[in-house]
Amino acid sequence: MLIPYFIVFSMLSGLYAYYVSPAAGYIGFPDQPNGAKLVASSLALATFVLLTPADGSARGFFLNLLLATYIVPSAVMYALADKPNYIAFSIGLACLIVYFVSAIPLRRIRIAKLSANAIMRIMVILTIFYILIMAYVAGFKNFNLNISRVYDFRDTAAENIPGIFAYLSTIFSKIIIPMGAVIGLMTRRYTVVIVMIISSILLYGFVSHRGVLLYPMVALGIYFVLTRSPQFSRVLIVLMIIFLIGFIDAAMYFMVGAGSIWGWFVDIIVKRGFMVPALLDFNHIEFFWDNPRYYWSASRLTMGMISSPYELPPANLIGKEFFQNPATAANTGFIGNGFAQAGLWGMVAYSICVGLVIAFLNTYGRYLGLPLVAAMLAVQMMTMFTGTDFLTMLLTHGMLASLFVLMVMEAPAARRTASHPKSSP
Repeated sequence: MLIPYFIVFSMLSGLYAYYVSPAAGYIGFPDQPNGAKLVASSLALATFVLLTPADGSARGFFLNLLLATYIVPSAVMYALADKPNYIAFSIGLACLIVYFVSAIPLRRIRIAKLSANAIMRIMVILTIFYILIMAYVAGFKNFNLNISRVYDFRDTAAENIPGIFAYLSTIFSKIIIPMGAVIGLMTRRYTVVIVMIISSILLYGFVSHRGVLLYPMVALGIYFVLTRSPQFSRVLIVLMIIFLIGFIDAAMYFMVGAGSIWGWFVDIIVKRGFMVPALLDFNHIEFFWDNPRYYWSASRLTMGMISSPYELPPANLIGKEFFQNPATAANTGFIGNGFAQAGLWGMVAYSICVGLVIAFLNTYGRYLGLPLVAAMLAVQMMTMFTGTDFLTMLLTHGMLASLFVLMVMEAPAARRTASHPKSSP
């Protein structure tokens, strides 16, 4: 896996130098390559690749996911943007903790079981009911399916929908719809897959968030790839193809200029999907290294018993400090948020928790099968790695409910037969 990962690292580095830095250097992507840090990044990347299991387990899949979507972009930032050593070491420590804690063997919790078909039917009913409620509450005045005009409608759509629907839409887009689609594909209920995809399109029209369209496709794509081969190398090949398309898109953007369709893919997928989360973690650690931490004072869990040192929540504070706009929500994953909450110890605590979640998924991956568990949880784990606070993801964004679904789901018939083969006469 060393060669595929270094190809991915090289391609992302090339995209950083060719597109990300020239197009977005002003927001924190400088063109400042450092030869010594490039060597250090390469050695660190090689170490993590060698530590990552290649055994087709759920642990191996999710550690590869962390490596490909977070560690590689962070290594690119460190080497090509000349980021500080202390931040890179902190990120490396957090990832090492995740690696080692995820190796802890956990026993499967045995509780009442529901068949995959029953869970799928529940998700379909909930999804259709929610889409009908959204149509009633939001109406079609601000309904938009034009991806290029997403920002023209997003704020207005948010103002016209009660706050509770922001949380519910996140749960449906990242959990219920992708899970229902994956189970439909697994059980060959292709009508369900179509219903879930149409639902994601309709939900996107109401909330104007591009991720709503992307999440079910990512989940279905992962399931399709892993049923053919459990090796993560297939995913890396897909990633290489994505980066190649990114190069073509960037080249056309520079040839044609702004105002055309060119540049959307490389900007959304490469810059925002891979490089911005890495940048925001560097920003979080840099700011909270010497400034007061939150100690979860902005969380509902503390019920106001801890006074906050700031008027803004962490994401908006970073938006104000680094992007001069307090309305910018610079959301990041477990590393940056852990550091914002309690410094190095907060980052360590969150890293331990993420490692335990992966250990849990590894246990259920053996029971339910890697393709199902990986496809159902990949989007949520990527969000935990790069997009939201660990406790927020676990509680508010519904990951705890996803883990509960795994606990109550019956193993597919093929796996039950394989685990308990009939004895011959």
